[in-house]
Amino acid sequence: MIQYLYVKIHNDTGMCYLGKTQQNPFKYRGSGIKWRDHLKKHGYNISTIILYETENVNHLKRAGIFFSHVFNVVESDQWANLMLEEGQGGTTTKGMIHSKESRKKMSKRMAGHKNPRYGVPVSGETRAKIGATKRTACVYKGKEYESIMAACEASNLTRPLIEKEPTFHRL
Repeated sequence: MIQYLYVKIHNDTGMCYLGKTQQNPFKYRGSGIKWRDHLKKHGYNISTIILYETENVNHLKRAGIFFSHVFNVVESDQWANLMLEEGQGGTTTKGMIHSKESRKKMSKRMAGHKNPRYGVPVSGETRAKIGATKRTACVYKGKEYESIMAACEASNLTRPLIEKEPTFHRL
């Protein structure tokens, strides 16, 4: 499958975005967080330049890193990239911290019959494991917490995000 390394240029503001896609690059708008926010604010009047196309993922990755450095896409204010383009697609929510209001909305949206796990029985053994995990003491960023949930509340992060941090470990 052909993969494209492209540059999107906002025709009104001059903001640029370096990205990759397997879709039609002239129809695909890009998926970076800062880029999407820019498009929402300033509209979709954009141009596309194809820098590289290949079927080889490793070649695309090398080209993405090369052009990321050439254009200085992370540091430059002219570019909307938050990280180097490595052809991996990156997560668009990495490090994102949802406000309490957003979490309430998401919770409400998945409540009751809208939740795919609604009505699925959970064994007592599974409940005990979940409870024990939440009550496990831990260290996060050098500070000791009585439970993982306490660390989550103090840092305003979710359990999966904290557990991925290199400064986290259970006691």
